[in-house]
Amino acid sequence: PGMVSVYDEKTNSIVHSTGVQPSSIVTLNPGSGNITVTDANSGGTQIVYTAVDKSHQYQIWFIPIGGESTTEPQSSPQ
Repeated sequence: PGMVSVYDEKTNSIVHSTGVQPSSIVTLNPGSGNITVTDANSGGTQIVYTAVDKSHQYQIWFIPIGGESTTEPQSSPQ
């Protein structure tokens, strides 16, 4: 469990943050322009952000409860 944040490098801002549980999946989809969260415990996928710009580059950060943050670079097709 922890917190996932999506950071837009072009605008230098966090565009979405959400709490997650084990087995949760956060997906940034530049093609559809959205971020979704699938939570295994609730059994569904929710669209949580709808303004993803495929010309921007994004980073997804995970901060576990009681731990250090990790960063997974994500880039949109240019």
